[in-house]
Formats: sequence, C-alpha cells, structure tokens
Amino acid sequence: MAAGSFVVIKQGDSYRLLYSGKNFGTGLTVQAIPYNPSGTAGSAISFTELGTTGIYYADWSSAAVALGTWTFIIDATDSGKSAKSYTRVQVVDGDTLDDTMFEKIDTMLDSIISALTTIDGKVDVIDGNVDDIEGEVKSATYGLSAIKTVVDAINSAVGGIQNNTQTTVALPEVLVVPETGTSTYKIYVNTYNSSGSMEDPDDQDVTNGAWVSVKAENAGGTDRSANLGGLTASVFGGKKWMTRVSQGRFSCTYAVANTHAIEQLVFTFDYLEQTNYRIIDRATRTAGSTDDYTSRFDTIDANLAIVDGNVDDIEGVVTNATYGLSALQTLIAAIQTDLDNGTDGLGALKDAIIANYNQLTSATYGLSALKTIIDTINTNTTGVSADLTDIKGSGFATGTDSLKAISDRLYTGGIAI
Repeated sequence: MAAGSFVVIKQGDSYRLLYSGKNFGTGLTVQAIPYNPSGTAGSAISFTELGTTGIYYADWSSAAVALGTWTFIIDATDSGKSAKSYTRVQVVDGDTLDDTMFEKIDTMLDSIISALTTIDGKVDVIDGNVDDIEGEVKSATYGLSAIKTVVDAINSAVGGIQNNTQTTVALPEVLVVPETGTSTYKIYVNTYNSSGSMEDPDDQDVTNGAWVSVKAENAGGTDRSANLGGLTASVFGGKKWMTRVSQGRFSCTYAVANTHAIEQLVFTFDYLEQTNYRIIDRATRTAGSTDDYTSRFDTIDANLAIVDGNVDDIEGVVTNATYGLSALQTLIAAIQTDLDNGTDGLGALKDAIIANYNQLTSATYGLSALKTIIDTINTNTTGVSADLTDIKGSGFATGTDSLKAISDRLYTGGIAI
C-alpha cells in the first residue's frame, strides 16, 4: 500500500485497506490501529492475506463513525517483520454537501492527482536507478565480477604472506553454501623444521595420534567444530586432531550444508614443537553460489513488476469510467448544474428571497410604511374616548339617554322626525 494515501468516502460506505509485507513476506499477522478525527485510537483491525502474495487487506465500514479524517497505522506484529505504513480516509456526509465541501473535494482531487503524478515520476526514477545499479554491478571494469577478481588476487597474495617458513595452511578462501545437499572441503597443514624440511610436531597421544589440533568458530565466537571431519580417533585434551597424511603433512575436512549461514569462519590450529606451543589462525568465509546474484536481480525485477502492476491498478481505478475521477467530475458538474438551475435551483431560490425582501422593505407598502400608517391612526384616535364622554354629558344613563332610548320615546309619543 502506498504510504500516506488519502481517499474520500461517503459515510456508510466501506473502504478496503491494503498492506504489503516486508519483502512481500507471506503468513504475517497484520493489524491496523484506527485513529478518529480527534486522534483517539480505536480497536485493532485484523487483516487477511490475498492468497500467498504477501499482500493483506481488511474492509473498514464507515457506518455510524464520526465525520472527518480517520488515520490508520498498519504494521505486521511478527518479530522482525515490521514495515509500518499509514493511510488516511476522509468520511463525508453525502446528503449535506455544499459549495465549500465541493471546493474541498476539488482540492483533495488535485492533491490526489498530484500525488499520483509524483508516484509515477518516482517509479520512473526508481526504474532508472535500478537499471543504473544493474549496469554498475555487471560492469566488466568495476562490477562485482571485476571486484571479485581483484579480491581473489589480494587474498591469494595475503595468504602467501601469512604462511611462514615453519607452518603453511591450505584453506579455501571461500566455502560456497550449496543450493542443495552438502559440500565438503579439504584442509591441509604442513609443518617444517628450521631448515625447511618436513617435520612432525610432538605426538601428544602416541596411541591414537595427536599432532595438530583444529577448531572452527564464527566471528561471534560460536563453535562450528561439529562440521569438521577426517580426524583421528584421539580425544586428547578434549580437542579435535587432524589426520597425519605423511611426515609433517596433516589433513581434515569441513562440511558446508545448504542450510548453513553466510558468515566468517576462523580456523585455529595448534601443535607442540619441542615442548613449545605454536598457534596458527586462518580466516575464511561461507558465501552463496554465484547464482545468488542472478536470483537477487530476478527478485528485484519481480518486485518492480509488482510495483508496476500496483501503479497500473491505481491508474485503472482513477480512470474508471464508472467511479474514476472523470465520473466523479461528471457527477459534481451535474450537481452544480442542478444548483445553478434558474427555475428551481439555488439561483431561483435566491431570486425569490430577494423579491420577498424587496416587498417587505418597500418604502410605499412595506413593513415600515405600514407601521407609519398604524402610528398615524393611533395618533388620530387618541382622545376619542374623552370626546364621547363629553357628548354623553353628566348623568348620562344608557337606558334613558342613549340614541335608541330617545328614538323609542319619540316614536311612542307619536312624534314624527
């Protein structure tokens, strides 16, 4: 999974989290720790491997989660297999998107496109660098093969310097770890007198023969003597003793299995010469076969092919006619068209609101003008109650002095108006 990826999903949708193991290791235990928009960690999410590809996935549902940016820290929990990655998911409410959110989405899309462009550029650079590295490694002038030739020559010269006039050791400079089975290497130690003639050291076990002892260990001090063979039956002093081939000449073997580690080995030989001990150390190393280099380049090519495939997959998603960037742009344009519609869109709604506002604020018939008229009426009616009291006069009684009572009396008395 590309570290730092950023996606936008609608609340309620599911998003598939992806993770590739270190060196595409298989059978790993992978988990993601989700962090909500407030930065609080949630429960770990377990991943499932896609077959035996070293690629793992988990589907995360955004239903009933907080809106905002969620961050996922993804890693393998197996010891020594850690290769942390992270991704971010922006959860949005699709039913209440406004112009601001569209602008944010547009900005996010620009960032995604920019990131994809950057990734594509970096993959091209990586591809070029790998080609350059391969050229450097295979160079006949200064590549690995040329360097090996020089190192072999130096080791040969050093080996010649190391051998003194009284002891020589024939030990391979490199012990190749076979692809299968076991390879056995012969080791010789020759001892001489001060005149340069072959001479046996003191025999410390005359029954079984104990002339030259041998011990092997790696650079860390771990004993590797169990791989020695071709020895005498002597166990004198708790040591392993080489077999006498002839006067002053002794041999043993060292077995290298296909399961052995690539490491430095130090062989220690000692013997007793006229009651004086002599100790000789010689270093060698185990190494993979020359086919390892081809295998490693094949692995690099395979990994680059996976990266190239992943980039193609990303490009396919981005350019998908159904849900890619182009389809999303079309959907956004359609929504924008609906909002700008002059009949029932936001523009029409805005025009209707402005018209109503103009009606309410009209100086002729708006709310302010209506208040002025009401104030005038209120002013004109002030004092009407007092005037009516004056008209009724002192001692006014509704039953005898009202206009109706007076009218009734006039008609009852036969007086015509």
